Amino acid sequence: TGAQVTLTLAENSENTLLAKGVDTPALGVKDKSAKLTISGSGNLTATSLGDCTAAIGSSNTIQCGTIIINSGHITASCSSPSNLNPAAIGGGIDGSAEIVINGGVVKTHGPIGGGEMVSTGSITINGGYVQSDQGIGKNGSGNIPLKITGGAVVVCQNISGNKTDVNNWNGLVFGNNNKVGTLYGDSVAIAESFTMENTMALTIDSGKDIIVPNGVIFTNNGIITNNGKITVQSGGTLINNGTIINNGKITVVDGGTINNASGIENGTDGTVSGTVSGNPVKEQSAIDLTVELTSNPGTAVTTAKYGDTITIKATITEAAKAGRSGSRSAAFNKVDFYQERNGKNPTLIATVDLAQGEQTASTQVLLQAKVHGASWLISDYTIKAEFGGATGLLPSVTKVGQNLTVTMGDTATVSDPVAKEVTQNSITLYDAHHGAVG
Repeated sequence: TGAQVTLTLAENSENTLLAKGVDTPALGVKDKSAKLTISGSGNLTATSLGDCTAAIGSSNTIQCGTIIINSGHITASCSSPSNLNPAAIGGGIDGSAEIVINGGVVKTHGPIGGGEMVSTGSITINGGYVQSDQGIGKNGSGNIPLKITGGAVVVCQNISGNKTDVNNWNGLVFGNNNKVGTLYGDSVAIAESFTMENTMALTIDSGKDIIVPNGVIFTNNGIITNNGKITVQSGGTLINNGTIINNGKITVVDGGTINNASGIENGTDGTVSGTVSGNPVKEQSAIDLTVELTSNPGTAVTTAKYGDTITIKATITEAAKAGRSGSRSAAFNKVDFYQERNGKNPTLIATVDLAQGEQTASTQVLLQAKVHGASWLISDYTIKAEFGGATGLLPSVTKVGQNLTVTMGDTATVSDPVAKEVTQNSITLYDAHHGAVG
């Protein structure tokens, strides 16, 4: 009764505790006045197969004491044959606990806190990485006080505890079945290395700052939308295997590391300062579209005669204010040119490769009617282009397009008819006097 025990996990040690008996926790704290403190840098795996019993904590109806985890790698699992659910760390089915996690890596199969039938006790997470495949609080609904501070990273199915003093929380919490991240606090220095899986997403709101400090490795395999700040301090490491959409500011302090193995995309007003290794940061792109007569290069036109050959040019540039827009269909390092007539769906004119290191792609087009493909009639057109992206540049589309009016000109004769309209089954021609011939 009232025992005070400190368990120190030796460096690189592997420690396994397995309990199979009824009402037998793998590591028991079976008195309300008892206290268990876990420290050290080794590994501890605790598993309870007993009915209604926590892996680390108390058995069925016994109130658990205080559990303090300062460091180490802790894995706790509980499996109750009766389907009555105790906590993995904390109370049994009808037991509560006072739990304090100050650091380390804690992973559980089962909840952290109280059992299914209680709502007393408390949970304070002051740091470290805490992951539960169920809830933090209790196995079920309840009002167990919960507080998260110190840049702790918490990944769980849900938060079922009472969020005590939540306005003063400081940490990163992934709930909603471990998928959606919420940053608590204006500036959060991550307390422990962790990995965002490819099913996870995090939005950093404007005015908030997430800090990767010395000794911490933050690996992103999911999607981060940064509208605030990401700061990688000296000795800190951010590994990006997923996507970072940067509408805010990313700063790499001297001695810090960002390894961009996938994609960092600068959105509107997004900036990156400092050294980024791996793939280059992708900037917004813009398309400058011009139409020229091939016979008179260098002079832009908005009118051409039927039968002329025109050159359509798309010049791709970096455009920090262009806004984020994806391509409809253009492939990487390619430009698709389209025509629109009377506001109808665009028709592909040509697909052109954008050579490595080049900024301009162009295509020559003979203005004539065709039954298949892009047909040029006596009409008004809008020419548009889509850029599929390139190394360091995001995809983009022309916002407005280039207007072009195709006229009949003065050279048409009866032997040289000009199409007025083309359908799938017929062509209507202009005659030499500009009248329609069916």
